[in-house]
Amino acid sequence: MSCTACGAVRLSLRSGSADLGRDGLLVDEPIARSARLAVGSTVTARFADGGS
Repeated sequence: MSCTACGAVRLSLRSGSADLGRDGLLVDEPIARSARLAVGSTVTARFADGGS
């Protein structure tokens, strides 16, 4: 497994990969379940500066 955050946190991946590339996102399992997200789902993100 190779990811920037892996040295700072302990990850237990249930599915997918920690190789996120430029447009990947890790989602906590309970959040993914409640939002009905699956590996490959598209999400919209809004940043503090108003960008998305």
